[in-house]
Amino acid sequence: MSTDAWLVAAALAATAVLLAVAPIDELAFLLQLFGAGTVLGTLIAYRARRRNPDRDTFPLQVRWGCAGLVGALVYAGGEGVLW
Repeated sequence: MSTDAWLVAAALAATAVLLAVAPIDELAFLLQLFGAGTVLGTLIAYRARRRNPDRDTFPLQVRWGCAGLVGALVYAGGEGVLW
C-alpha cells in the first residue's frame, strides 16, 4: 500500500473514532457533519494528489471539514437545537 493510501486510511479511521465518541446528541450531530465533510475532503484530496503529486492537499481537507461544520451549525441553528 502506498503512503497516500495509508494517509487516507488513517484520516478515515480518525474520523470514525471522532464520530463514535460524542458526549451529547447536539455535539454528535455537529461532529457527524464535520466528519462527513472531512471524509469527502479527504477523498477529493486523494484524487487531486493522484493527478498532481506536488499539490498540497491539506487545505482541501480543511475546507471541506469546515464546510460540513458550517452546514451543521446552520441547520442546527435553524431548527433551534443549539440555542
